[in-house]
Amino acid sequence: MSNPRGQIVPIFPTPVVASNIGREFTLQEMQCIKEYNMDVFNNTGNATTNDLYVLNHPALADLKAYCEDSLRDYLINIYNPVNPNEIELGITQSWLNYTNNKGFHHFHHHPNSIISGVLYISADRSIDNITFNRNLPLNLQIQAQQQNPFNSVEMVFPVGVGDVVLFPSDLTHGVSNMQGNHTRISLAFNSYFSGKIGYIEGPLRGFNFLNVKLDDQTVNNSYKKRYE
Repeated sequence: MSNPRGQIVPIFPTPVVASNIGREFTLQEMQCIKEYNMDVFNNTGNATTNDLYVLNHPALADLKAYCEDSLRDYLINIYNPVNPNEIELGITQSWLNYTNNKGFHHFHHHPNSIISGVLYISADRSIDNITFNRNLPLNLQIQAQQQNPFNSVEMVFPVGVGDVVLFPSDLTHGVSNMQGNHTRISLAFNSYFSGKIGYIEGPLRGFNFLNVKLDDQTVNNSYKKRYE
């Protein structure tokens, strides 16, 4: 009798991309981030800046450039478009989160965004992390002898200073109760396609075609009032 165990073929994996900026934050960047901590609202378990376009601040221009480069890398390597010079993943909104001891960030996803990212300004890799959850296909639970990529319902990523984590915006994520005496600071951002998407060439050329143009996100009223 043949062995009934078949070959496991993983299809449609969820691409999460992690990198690090590879340098210390400048005094100008840290001063800007410190000042933002004085203009926040109470979120569920932590505090978030009222300004939702923090990467438009001139002091954070280099950080924005790195985040844009990371999104470009994600676009090219994951989506692999046939028209790489005619499409971008542009940053739409960006904000800072401040989480103190025993604080947390509720599990959520990001509507109206394609790829979201988090840049960690202050974090301790030995205790800080981001947790991703997936929805079960059926309303059932089976206890596994050992966790693997197919039966796991959550994945925990340790994070440290300078780390950037990119993930699909519809992926549920959150932060459990924080330990330690430091303030965990993260800079989160959303993105959306800009340029030509759909079928660009070949026999289906023109099907589902869109030429997406994002509104200028750099001149929102709070930005103009604060920095111009």
